[in-house]
Amino acid sequence: MSWRLRMFMRGDSRTTDEQKRATRKSVTMEDLKRVEVTFVPRAMLGNTYANLSLVGTKCYFQDEKYKELNALRCDRYYPAGSLLATDAEGNIGSIHTWSDIGQLDYAFNDYLNFLMAVRLIYESDDSDAEKVAKIDALANVTGHQGHAYSVFIVKHEGAKRILKKCRGFHPKP
Repeated sequence: MSWRLRMFMRGDSRTTDEQKRATRKSVTMEDLKRVEVTFVPRAMLGNTYANLSLVGTKCYFQDEKYKELNALRCDRYYPAGSLLATDAEGNIGSIHTWSDIGQLDYAFNDYLNFLMAVRLIYESDDSDAEKVAKIDALANVTGHQGHAYSVFIVKHEGAKRILKKCRGFHPKP
């Protein structure tokens, strides 16, 4: 008995393209407006303290807060971050944990906290020597998830280089 005859006898369980299109519900803008998203800042020295401190801000797709967060920039061209849907536990996918020192996965939150500390130091009115000393002092800090800030400083090639990178992105007047 051929396979076609067997399929005919028991009924073809395969669906046609027309059947798939008829059963598929199209997603409308109203459906998307019910999607809650979380702001995840771009993990790089060029992002400002104000932008980095918005990490975890929740809003709904296309509401006023969404539009405000989506308009932020960390320099002239790059967006300040992404607005992402999270899983049931509030986690983001590892594809979104890229930074200016590479893929971070488990160290992402500690790195964001490190960046906020660096940007707070850089955006202060201290002299460059004081800023370098304060960034060097961060080497003694360990983040909440157990990652040493000294590793991040080494990845950026030291405190002076960090300060230079910050200045390159946002020159102070």
